[in-house]
Amino acid sequence: MTDNLIKLAQSFLNELASEDFKDALAMLQTFTEGLEVKNDPDHVEIFLVENIYNFMEKFKVMENNIRQYVIETNNKTNSTNKLAFLYETDELDD
Repeated sequence: MTDNLIKLAQSFLNELASEDFKDALAMLQTFTEGLEVKNDPDHVEIFLVENIYNFMEKFKVMENNIRQYVIETNNKTNSTNKLAFLYETDELDD
């Protein structure tokens, strides 16, 4: 189960690095900048800019949390494998 979660998390991170996703973020940035420079923005446009900034902040936090999850889970897996290898090696020596 953990392996599937790691693979899903890693796949998601790979998608975030894709050109399509980068293009979508660039479009969102351009859209936001367009809203920000309006002389007399509507309340909906102000609300939208605030939401976009909140979304981007939370999205970056989430991305970092997923990266940390992948790193820590891989470290635990590697530690477990090393420990299991040491036990197996010790049993073979007996």
